[in-house]
Amino acid sequence: MATRAVALDPQVETLRAITNTTQLVRYLHTELDWPVDVEDVDDAFFDWRPDELFLNDEHRVAIGGIKQLRPLTSGQPWGIFFVEFERKRLPIVVLRRVLNSLAIKRRASAKKGGGHQTWHARDLLFVSSF
Repeated sequence: MATRAVALDPQVETLRAITNTTQLVRYLHTELDWPVDVEDVDDAFFDWRPDELFLNDEHRVAIGGIKQLRPLTSGQPWGIFFVEFERKRLPIVVLRRVLNSLAIKRRASAKKGGGHQTWHARDLLFVSSF
């Protein structure tokens, strides 16, 4: 059986090489021309704690860190997050729990984000490192 070599997209490879927020900010600034402050990367993010997202202990231990990129413009309708996981594999269940905590609930009777900002699920971007 013959195997085919698949040409890899250089952008995909660049994205796969991003493992921290400094690299992410540089990528967004240089490759996508986003107005992100590359001089002070720490000021470009809000830090979140797992307990702020009401994650249980089982899920908290899987998270190395959660950072939100500060809004790039006034009234920005989307949230951009860098989520670092402790394990060598992406824990999908934990990622879903984080998404559930940040997304606007569908039912009007559902609790709205536990007191923090929420977004429509389609307006959330997660960049994950594990």
